[in-house]
This record gives sequence, structure tokens and C-alpha cells, in this order.
Amino acid sequence: MEIKDVLEKVLNNIEVEEVLSFELSEKETKSYQKFYKKHSKKCKDKMDTIGTSHIETTFTPTSLGNFVSVKCKICGKIKDITDMDNF
Repeated sequence: MEIKDVLEKVLNNIEVEEVLSFELSEKETKSYQKFYKKHSKKCKDKMDTIGTSHIETTFTPTSLGNFVSVKCKICGKIKDITDMDNF
């Protein structure tokens, strides 16, 4: 049996029973809203009309807490909005 066959068999037998979810603190929510509004105005001319969000949110879990960053997919600006009071 080839490695890819073994890997496929293992992956097919894995059951995912848990859902991973993240929440923004009040401070992180305010930072997100400020970033969103700024880039909605600044990058408006370059936005498509499909209706998808131009803001990407990334959560990085650690043993101390979750780091949160936002990125404007139009201009590429990234901002760390992590609420360090949660650590």
C-alpha cells in the first residue's frame, strides 16, 4: 500500500466533533470597526461589487490567549487588534 493510500485511509477515519470559534472583546470589536470604516472609505474605489468583505480576520491561538489581526484585502494593510488585557 502506498503512502497516499494510507494517508487517505487515516483521514477518512477521522471524525471532527468539535467546532472552534473565536470572539472579539469589546476593545477588539471597536478596533475592528475603526479599521473597517477607515478602509471602506480609503479603498472604496478598488472594491468589487460582489458583496464579500474586504477585511480578513486572523486568529492565532496560543497557550496565553488569542492574537487577532485584521487585513484589508484591497490595499494589504495589516493591523494587530489584540486586546492584551485578555492575557
